[in-house]
Amino acid sequence: MNEYTPDLKKCSKCKELFPRNADYFYRQCTRLDGLTSQCRGCRNEALKRSYAANPEPKKAYAKKWTKDNPDKRSIQHKRHYRKHSETIKARHRAYLSSHKEEQRKRIKAWNKAHPDKIREYQRRHYKRHPEAFLARNHKRRARLLAAPGSYTSKDIKRQYKVQRGRCWWDTEHSLEDGYHIDHLIPISRGGHNGPSNIVLTCPFCNLSKHNKLPDEWIGRLF
Repeated sequence: MNEYTPDLKKCSKCKELFPRNADYFYRQCTRLDGLTSQCRGCRNEALKRSYAANPEPKKAYAKKWTKDNPDKRSIQHKRHYRKHSETIKARHRAYLSSHKEEQRKRIKAWNKAHPDKIREYQRRHYKRHPEAFLARNHKRRARLLAAPGSYTSKDIKRQYKVQRGRCWWDTEHSLEDGYHIDHLIPISRGGHNGPSNIVLTCPFCNLSKHNKLPDEWIGRLF
């Protein structure tokens, strides 16, 4: 075989034969076959040596190119991530695992410097996932009171379907404009935080009921 076979191409640097495609050679539109003369390995080594010898001009050029070509840079990032997603995720997890305290400090400092962005993000997220917020808040309250059990946003969605979008205590009220998660047996009076002890109510009923037991509350009984 020689370097001109249709399926193989010889690297001009290492003289090795590789499949003639973009997985082994970089693209170069000025060449007849559209590929660089050197394989990717040799080309990368040459670029590393060039960068090490002149780091500042290279950095300045890369910074200017990125600024002048944001769309192309975005496409490059997405293409690179798709191709190496698992490696990138593993490297990211390893970094976070070995820099936990540093990450906590960085996040805490960023949150403190951008309270408005945090509030706006929370508003948008709550609007999209109200059941997740309610479940998290109830779980925290149950933990503080050492109540057993827990539920998820899926349990809330399931209960919403069971109640057909109506308030548990007053079926005349719709839950479309918002709802509260109520414990049938209040946690403060011995109730658990599991799915079988939660119902969805309109804000008025939940706030009016407070921590009453069902037989103490003038409303719908289970």
